[in-house]
Amino acid sequence: MGILTDPSLSSNDGGIVKVLAQHKKKICFLLYIASLGWFCCLGMSDFNHSAYLSENALSPGLVYTEITRDSEKLAQQYHTEFLHERENHKGTPIPWILAKMKQIGLETHTHNYTLNYPFGGGKVFTGTNIYGILRAPRIGSTEGIVYSAPFRPKDSLEADISASIPILLAFAESARRKNYWAKDFIFLVTDNEQLGIQAWLEAYHLGGLQNDQGILNSGSLPARAGALQAALNLEIQGMELDYINVKVEGLNGGLPNLDYFNLVQRITAKERISAGYKQTAGKMKYTTHSTKIEDNLKHILSMILTQANCVPTGNHGLFHQYRIEALTLQGIKAKSSHQRAGVLSVLKSIEGISRSLNNLLEKFHQSFFFYILVHNDRFISIGDYMPCAILFVAVFFIKSFLMWHDLNKKVDKWNDDIYDKKCEGEVLEIHYMQSIVAFACAIGLGLSLNFVCKNGAVSEFFAVKFGFTTENTVAIVILCFVLVGLIFPFLFKFDELELKVLQIGSQIFVGCVLLTVSLLNFSLGFLLGIFLTPLGIFNEVGQNKVMKYLNSLYIILCHPVLVIYYFAVAITEQNFDNLAFKDFIEKVFMAFSNIATYGVVDNLIYGNWMFSITTLALFPAWILYFSANLRDWALSGSSRKVKVE
Repeated sequence: MGILTDPSLSSNDGGIVKVLAQHKKKICFLLYIASLGWFCCLGMSDFNHSAYLSENALSPGLVYTEITRDSEKLAQQYHTEFLHERENHKGTPIPWILAKMKQIGLETHTHNYTLNYPFGGGKVFTGTNIYGILRAPRIGSTEGIVYSAPFRPKDSLEADISASIPILLAFAESARRKNYWAKDFIFLVTDNEQLGIQAWLEAYHLGGLQNDQGILNSGSLPARAGALQAALNLEIQGMELDYINVKVEGLNGGLPNLDYFNLVQRITAKERISAGYKQTAGKMKYTTHSTKIEDNLKHILSMILTQANCVPTGNHGLFHQYRIEALTLQGIKAKSSHQRAGVLSVLKSIEGISRSLNNLLEKFHQSFFFYILVHNDRFISIGDYMPCAILFVAVFFIKSFLMWHDLNKKVDKWNDDIYDKKCEGEVLEIHYMQSIVAFACAIGLGLSLNFVCKNGAVSEFFAVKFGFTTENTVAIVILCFVLVGLIFPFLFKFDELELKVLQIGSQIFVGCVLLTVSLLNFSLGFLLGIFLTPLGIFNEVGQNKVMKYLNSLYIILCHPVLVIYYFAVAITEQNFDNLAFKDFIEKVFMAFSNIATYGVVDNLIYGNWMFSITTLALFPAWILYFSANLRDWALSGSSRKVKVE
């Protein structure tokens, strides 16, 4: 605020600040275009880098795999037995998995956990994880690596990954017969997919991040290994694979260290497996980056859209919150008779990755944690893509500074008139504006606490009282708070000076939100910047009617709830394209309710930020913009308008 209120800036009427103030819209619009232009340039080879390993201790080229075809035959045998057990056993075949781990010679344990579903009216879900520990023969249990595979029942809507557990056990049997391991290996089979991983991680780290809320009772582990350095999750769809898709996105947009991804690329290429980020059957076995900018931009946008929703793409994504580098190997089952990669190649790849991780003397730290993959062998570092977000944020702060400067000039002219009318209440009240911002934030906080407070007991009360489903209750509560936000502008009256101060505060508020989100999750911040920055450029008091109409329409279209509805419409249109209009509207509302409910549940159980960002930042910001725009219309013919000429 010292810079904004510096008298030397406002007194220099002939200086550069005056010129900037006269052309602030043009300047901000150029910054917006420059940000989009910079993003388009990221597809050029001059703006991205070739992949390389920063950690020399990994030494993937020196790894000589020792796994033999006996392990491949063992995996085939395990797979046959596992399919039989899964067919004849309801739920996870715990006895069979425990028996095999004990037969291999692992230190075997089970882990039980309980989920008190926050909107289930007292519903309780239980699950059991199985894990075996291979203690390092060369050192004490000071460091460890996790190899996980989720159990997915045969009636699951997701792809069948029945080969994951047999391959995990086959590798465990091979690893047990080696004496050069310097780290403990944990072989983990989880129940209920990500819920099982979350419970196990919380129990492993003595409570974790969400245990104090009483929703997920993670229980306790009978045994632990050393400090976890890395994790590898397996989702293998068959014993014969076409290619391997490497999943990297984690919770809230987290990514594993780039060295880990590059290590997997090197090892799988050595074993002649077609593998990579968002790999498809159409890609060549050993891909290099494309020289076409449009192809590179499509790949960049694909990663940004996946990362921006803050939802992990696999079980690996929950390890990142504990600073454990993790990724998922998704093996896609071969559809043709031509076998591209067999079980032996997959086992050798896992062994090669393990041998390299075994060489680590410390945690991953030398390479990048913030990056965007252009292709399997090229990436964009944070220093190259961050200017896109900085230019968006600069629009809000430059606009707010120039609006403040312009306001100070007018206040100097109005000082006598304003203070003469002090008794009539026409004084510029900064504290009055602060209370308006506080009330807007209180509405967003109330919406958040309605679901978070006492684990959603407030919303659950309405569900039980009126007989609504959980999804409908969440949707109705959200729509009620939307209605409160629409009524909010009518609760306050302000003149033109107060309205300008409100707009300045709104610009600074959104700029701070955008900067914070961009630093934590660039993809989400960049997408928000694309849609929010035009509000910062064109939202201003005293515009002509055409600009007012366009600005008002854009503000309404950018409502956070409407944005969720856009996604609901897109999902419904994609899955149900032949519905009647009435049925289509019902399906859209159902999809909206499900999206909102999943967002709340993910926030309560896993700590997903999307719900908190929407309720505590985006919703209050929209209320402030909407209030300023609506009161600007009201002031057009109001007697409270201050004369500025």
